[in-house]
Amino acid sequence: MDQFSPRPTGSQNDSSRTSLSGLQAGPRAGRLTQSSGDTPSFPRLPQQSGQSSVGSLLLSGTGAILWAIFHFSFCFLLQVCELFAPLLLIIGFGWACLPSLIGVVSKNVSTVSNDPQTKDLVSHITQSLPTKLEVMGHILTPHGLILDGFLLMAGAAFCATAATWLGRRL
Repeated sequence: MDQFSPRPTGSQNDSSRTSLSGLQAGPRAGRLTQSSGDTPSFPRLPQQSGQSSVGSLLLSGTGAILWAIFHFSFCFLLQVCELFAPLLLIIGFGWACLPSLIGVVSKNVSTVSNDPQTKDLVSHITQSLPTKLEVMGHILTPHGLILDGFLLMAGAAFCATAATWLGRRL
């Protein structure tokens, strides 16, 4: 017999479908469909020998809470990764391209202007651009920020996959 303890409703030759007061269980016993306008009744938890229904209910409730915590964690990490990945990429690419852009500007200024103060100002700005920053013991470079941005994008893809998978199992 099935775990839903079905009532006989005519021929019992078809073992893949059973009926519970208007509800039909298909080949997958966990999915119930309503065949008429009756209100659905939910099946009782299966009792195994030596286990109480309270213990099995507590175990399934704990499992659902654990799955919910992991699903929340992955969704939260997904949001954080999607927020910071573009910021790090934009800052990293901008910082990496800035010295070359200033170099192009300084060449154009030196050909257009003969003023020595303008040339000194442009050379001072070019030399004062940092190639790395140290923030609270962490060294930041343009290429490091770009790599971190791509890693956050990979982390966002992983979190989206894991959250979707967990959401389907919840």
